[in-house]
Amino acid sequence: MPRRRSPDLLIVTKLHRPAVDTTWVPRPRLLARLDEGLRTRVALLAAPAGFGKTTLAAQWLDRCPRRAAWLALDERDGDPERFLRYVLASLRTAVPGGGASLDRLLRGIQVPPPAYLAEVLVADLAALVEPVVLVLDDYQALTAEAVQQILCRLVEHLPEQLHLVLLTRVDPAWPLGKWRARQWLTELRAADLAFSREEAQAFFARHPAPPLTADAVALLHQRTEGWVAGLQLAQVSLEHVEDPERFARDFSGSDRLIVDFLMDEVIGRHPLEVRDFLAVTALFDRFCVPLCDAVLGDAPGRQPSRHLLEQLERENLFLVPLDHDRRWYRYHHLFQGLLLRHLPELAAPERRAVIHRRAADWFAREGLIEEAIRHYVSAGDVDAAAALVEAHLHAVLDADISRRTLMRWLAMFPPSAEKRRPALLVAHAYRKIVSWDFVGLVSLLDEAEALLRDRTCATPETQRQSLLGDIDMQRAFYLYWQGDAEGALRHAQRAQRVVPKEHGYTYGSAIVYGAGAHAISGRREEALRLLTEALTENCAVGSRNAAQYLMACAAIRCYAGDWDAVEQTANHILSIHATVPQSEYWYGYAHYFIGRVAYERNLLDTAAEHFARGEQMRYLLSTRLSHACLIGLARVALAQGKVEAAQAYAGSARRFAVEVKDAYSMQMSVSFEIRMGFLSREAPAKPTAPPSTMDSNQFWLEVPSLTHAEYLVSKANPSDCRAGLQCIENALEKARQHHNTGQAIQFLAAKAVALEAADRRDEALAVLDGVLLMAEPLGFVRTFVDRGPRMAELLRLRQAERDPGAYVRLLLEAFAGRSPSESPRIPSPQEERDGMPPGQAEGTVSGGLSLRELGVLRLLEQGFSNKEIADQLFVSLETARKHTGNIYRKLGVHKRTQAVAAARRLGLFASK
Repeated sequence: MPRRRSPDLLIVTKLHRPAVDTTWVPRPRLLARLDEGLRTRVALLAAPAGFGKTTLAAQWLDRCPRRAAWLALDERDGDPERFLRYVLASLRTAVPGGGASLDRLLRGIQVPPPAYLAEVLVADLAALVEPVVLVLDDYQALTAEAVQQILCRLVEHLPEQLHLVLLTRVDPAWPLGKWRARQWLTELRAADLAFSREEAQAFFARHPAPPLTADAVALLHQRTEGWVAGLQLAQVSLEHVEDPERFARDFSGSDRLIVDFLMDEVIGRHPLEVRDFLAVTALFDRFCVPLCDAVLGDAPGRQPSRHLLEQLERENLFLVPLDHDRRWYRYHHLFQGLLLRHLPELAAPERRAVIHRRAADWFAREGLIEEAIRHYVSAGDVDAAAALVEAHLHAVLDADISRRTLMRWLAMFPPSAEKRRPALLVAHAYRKIVSWDFVGLVSLLDEAEALLRDRTCATPETQRQSLLGDIDMQRAFYLYWQGDAEGALRHAQRAQRVVPKEHGYTYGSAIVYGAGAHAISGRREEALRLLTEALTENCAVGSRNAAQYLMACAAIRCYAGDWDAVEQTANHILSIHATVPQSEYWYGYAHYFIGRVAYERNLLDTAAEHFARGEQMRYLLSTRLSHACLIGLARVALAQGKVEAAQAYAGSARRFAVEVKDAYSMQMSVSFEIRMGFLSREAPAKPTAPPSTMDSNQFWLEVPSLTHAEYLVSKANPSDCRAGLQCIENALEKARQHHNTGQAIQFLAAKAVALEAADRRDEALAVLDGVLLMAEPLGFVRTFVDRGPRMAELLRLRQAERDPGAYVRLLLEAFAGRSPSESPRIPSPQEERDGMPPGQAEGTVSGGLSLRELGVLRLLEQGFSNKEIADQLFVSLETARKHTGNIYRKLGVHKRTQAVAAARRLGLFASK
């Protein structure tokens, strides 16, 4: 069985600096320059391969008083996230626990821009208690512009706690001239790093066999121009020549000719078994004894790999230990390249494929999945690589919600690999979900399902069913956000039957979208029951996915406009996170929902506080949630009359939508800017086509279809008012279809204003009466205030005609700019529950009725049928009948006339 490891496991051998060898030549003149360089920001050691950059840096660190961190880079580290993960891991070898903010950011859903990453890195480094030296070896392997930008910005703002050392074959793309002028650089180049004649003498003195005269050493130094690797190759060759003095005299030519000559000497003298070992191991970036044994097999008479490695170490043959235990090794990059060029016949393409396949098998058994996939693909065995992705798909989904690890895996496959491998298509589809790419998602699912349902499909039945379960969950996700409740429910339920509970993310998502589909089909209680059962089971087994279920509960209660329940659920997320840390992807929803509730209740400072917390987690959350928090801050600022601040937040939201390439968030930004324009009159509101977004299954503050309708009404001409009313009616129908009571209340309030603008006041007041009846038990405030002066006028008319109660007075106080803490107000449902006398049922008002049942009772008083009540309250007919039955039972009556009479005797219809 393969070992279970984290799917994004870092290669720890990249973090070990080379141990100082007693045979290395001391270089006091260069060590002194590096000591002096601590007063500058960066030490740049730039020279071609083989000039001893790594050796010198290791020698210096061995005597440097500062803590030191080492990172050996390769071409795969050009991805900013991967690069910074390694930088962070390296720094933590010197300062355990450092870089907490960067670590948190790198676990988020979205990789921030380079400038933002650099700022967080600088802040973390500034917080270090002790100074640290960070060495980046083989920096020339990184060519990605984003990484260059991060490090360039880091150097520009480098805190005193860090000194950066770069070992590179070529100069980095940095403003080195400016930095020299500012005295930020200490530079050692090839001319500095080349051995002096004295250092060459010391080098050969440390390898006395065979002895060389001073003149011979001087000649070799002259011919190699002090090139350390050339001298080392010469030393290895000298051990096997009969006349060392003549060898030194004959040694000549360019660097390349010297290398070729010496490689022939060094390699050619070894027996075939050693040359074969060199050829095979040169194919690996790192290798160890078990890997070598697995790849080379157990041919009769073959020496154990351990013995061969020990022989190469004794011969000083460019073998670099990668850890203190000498388990992992690599060759000096120069030597590795030369081996690959000089031993092609020992590693022909057919044999290379066998080697890579054996290596892949070994890495897979060790649980090193990324390296295993790379070697399978190098072997041309794409099927084995795809099978490995499928086997570890759900582990990586559960461990990395950003899907970046999965993206790296898929990027190793050739472009055509997905076309006939459903596992790769399904894996790619999970990446599309994170980026909200619905078009790409459906295309991948169609392809995968067609392959799996083809009778000639070679996928084993167990795997086929498992992949179809993944597809069902992914289709449930897609159909839910398209508003197809029944289709989403059908696929979610099929997924729940097939997907194992051990596949945490996939099974949990099937529960969430099944519950969501129930909710927007009018079966809210069934939805909450499903989530509650899943939550109970998950908490019982110590699951870290509880916040996902609670987020769905909060969203469903948001649809109902039940702000107390939304707030309670969001606080539950926060309390669970304090004891069993949840993914911040879900944790951020708690702050959004609390802000959403506070905004509706006109508690603007509280709303701003929680939206700001969500915004501060910008790259840790769903991109749409982060965008919604920015829009929330803009809405709060606009409600407070801070137009410039609102515009600044709106600008940030638009830039973020562009940055993350989310068309939906871009539409939301455009919509809010239109709203801001016609409300503030500071920016012109431009005509816009009806929005293409699906609003009725959403829970965001900004509702594009509502903004579009109100924009039309704000133009105050008959034709636009009619068009606006039609938009409202269409949206109301969709809200009714999806049982989104909270959104329906917003549209009904907007409808009253639109009717008033169309000079249809009696109709406007009738609509207002109905929406107040719906909204009062739930505590809506900003929904009315945000409708502007016409809504205030309608409320004043109602107040003048009769005493409409404390609710209307509360709303008019809010229009006057009084906060709830300053103005008289009706208690919230939660406050009513908290203030009930002992023995009274929770969630009830006088007579034992709940707030919702009191609202239904008032509709009964007005003569509404159960069907009309269901339509008014945007619930199912079954739910309306259930409320009516509960009223009869609690009042001890059998019909509506008796219920109304009992309510009047109890004073339930009196003004509050």
